[in-house]
Amino acid sequence: MGNYNFRKDLAQEQENMPQLIEELKRCFSFIKEAKRYDGPLSDGDLVITFNAGLGNFERLAEVKEDFGAHSGNIAIETFGRGKPTGISVTKSDLWISKAYRGNRQEFLLIPIEILHKACAGKRTIPMGDKGSGTEGYLLRIDILKKIDGVTCRII
Repeated sequence: MGNYNFRKDLAQEQENMPQLIEELKRCFSFIKEAKRYDGPLSDGDLVITFNAGLGNFERLAEVKEDFGAHSGNIAIETFGRGKPTGISVTKSDLWISKAYRGNRQEFLLIPIEILHKACAGKRTIPMGDKGSGTEGYLLRIDILKKIDGVTCRII
């Protein structure tokens, strides 16, 4: 669960990353390998190697755990702590959301260009850490799952 403190949330995210990587590999047979991205935090979180049958290819992924997904939505952050964040600045090819939905969890793998289209025309709302000025989009999980190119697995 979020701590409403960036440093604590980041430390928790980094602590959870090895387990999250194993869950991704277990849920998606086409993921051959995943490792932490060594570049700037705003660029992405993981480098994922996909097995495409004719060879492997790598993609940069932004990974988010969404503890508020019990509402049926995932949060896509755009602004926080006085600067653009999340989808506004990521250099990732793929957005991965681990949505906590009551007794179950599910992964959504969303290509960034599809995520940008899903957010187009929507207004941002306040969200996240109290007093952080964080804003973003809320997107309905059931609608995202129907979009061609979005992959979902229940853990």
